[in-house]
Amino acid sequence: MEPRGWLSRRWRGGGGGSRAAVASPRAPRKDVTPLDWLCVLSIQSLSMISVLSTTYIFSTAVFMANFWGATDEAKAAAHAGIMIAAKPAFSALSSYAWGRAGDRLGFRYTMLTSSAVVAVLTAMLGMVSSFYWAIALRATCGFCDGMMTSSKSAMAKISDRTNSAKAFSTFGITYGMGATLAPSLAAVLAYPCGGDPNGGHPVFPTCPGAVLRAYPFLLSSGWVLLAAVPLWCFSFTFLKIVPPPSNPKPKTTETTQIAAGTGGGDVHKRDSGGGV
Repeated sequence: MEPRGWLSRRWRGGGGGSRAAVASPRAPRKDVTPLDWLCVLSIQSLSMISVLSTTYIFSTAVFMANFWGATDEAKAAAHAGIMIAAKPAFSALSSYAWGRAGDRLGFRYTMLTSSAVVAVLTAMLGMVSSFYWAIALRATCGFCDGMMTSSKSAMAKISDRTNSAKAFSTFGITYGMGATLAPSLAAVLAYPCGGDPNGGHPVFPTCPGAVLRAYPFLLSSGWVLLAAVPLWCFSFTFLKIVPPPSNPKPKTTETTQIAAGTGGGDVHKRDSGGGV
């Protein structure tokens, strides 16, 4: 009885002759290098400090400008825009220098130093008494913030082509969380002892200190420093920037089946693409 279907097409073709059927090469097996997730979280913890420092002021900049003497809404809006833009603008100016410093000194050192200075300068913004001092402080904070360059360079060092997509996707999570939390919390903590021109409720029923009444944005800026302390300590403990081990070139296997007549055949495997 003649074989049917694909068996007929595969084996039909002569009585005593032989016929070879070559299978398609299999796709190379892709070994994914495991990520050092403690190191990834350490990098993102320091990145979070930078994100909080940049975005917390989004909700309070106009009120700060009014408190520091803006005479009308247009001037307050202009001062707020300048104050918000000062940090990322000066961060861009120092980005190349931070990259070179990371290559020379190591990204662990530059990231820990940068994030610590940024956290302290951010808290100090709540204690200034004029718009011009605020601009100078925000500009200095931006110039000292090398996290945009250093964090991505460090992430590139600890990942490879098999896991880089997973590693770099964590930057979006960090920015989304920080940019949501920081302005919201800063708005709640502004004017903690009352005095909000919009009639907001004070944070404390009784003002715990005259300094909070004299500097109504001290708490809304200082909380960034308080949040930065555990993030920085975690990174100091677990941030170890070690490149992953290099993977050998994957192998592909071609299977050739030699069939003689209608009988069975031998299976031969030939390796290609790497190794000997």
